Amino acid sequence: MLVSSDLKKLAVEKGMKTAHNICYGKLNDYMFTVRDINTGRALREIYISTVLTEDVKNKIHEALNSTDAVKQYKIESIELNNNFICIRFAMAMGLMKRFTPFIDWFMPIVAASGAPANVCPECGNPIQGDEVKKLLGGHAVCMHNACAQALINNVKTEEEEFKNSKSNAGKGLLGSVIFGLVSAIPWAVVYALGWFVGWLGALIGVAIVKGYTVFGGKLKKAVIPVMALLVIVCVFFAQILGDGIQLAYYISNGELYGKWSDIPEYMSLLFEDSDYIATFVRNILIGILFAGLGVWGIFKTLIKNVSSVSKTIIDLE
Repeated sequence: MLVSSDLKKLAVEKGMKTAHNICYGKLNDYMFTVRDINTGRALREIYISTVLTEDVKNKIHEALNSTDAVKQYKIESIELNNNFICIRFAMAMGLMKRFTPFIDWFMPIVAASGAPANVCPECGNPIQGDEVKKLLGGHAVCMHNACAQALINNVKTEEEEFKNSKSNAGKGLLGSVIFGLVSAIPWAVVYALGWFVGWLGALIGVAIVKGYTVFGGKLKKAVIPVMALLVIVCVFFAQILGDGIQLAYYISNGELYGKWSDIPEYMSLLFEDSDYIATFVRNILIGILFAGLGVWGIFKTLIKNVSSVSKTIIDLE
């Protein structure tokens, strides 16, 4: 997300900079980041780079809880990690009226808790003129040059190992097919009962991704389009199966002449009916739409996981 006008104004007020869709700089000697993100909900995030012991974490939690700050400032979430503080706020009307006062109130609390400023979050040692400013995971981080280079080298090594590792795509895709076909059964049953089935496409999409991981498949970029194709195939199969169940029911009740073995012939006759084809295509498209909505977030995360992390660690200045 682009840096909004109110964050640009905040940057000017606090003597910070804007770049790479974030607002960042030194605030009370801490490397400080503010950015807007979308995780399915629009959020504004504060990220403070430091080093936290358990005692410091407890002091910060106590300060936030004792003043009922979560309610007062309408904080969405708080994460106190060993090397950062991350606080998120829901984007809403009047946010800046609470946001800036919160920063002014909270930063002295961070300092009073004993969380060190001007410290490398990677090694925990003080920074004394040998630092670099990096964009790391969308956040501004000040660290020793040697620590930054070691981090990049480690990430590159892990990426290379993952790239050269066996993907087990065969087993994973087998799991996707099995889970996808099984998840088509609820669609078929609900459709045979005459109810709306499009929303069950989401179940098919999620099942395909789940099947891949359960069967031990390691995600590679080439697998994602195959999964997307499997979603379409399984939705198509679910629709065919639903029609087959309906025909089997009519044959069993005597409403249609013949045996279950005649179902393929009846299906071929249905596909000569333009009204049936229109309904069939509509159900397929709605199913694919819901399946896409169901797996979009998953696919987005998967794509992010297989993307090069080392290339996202870049110099800020």
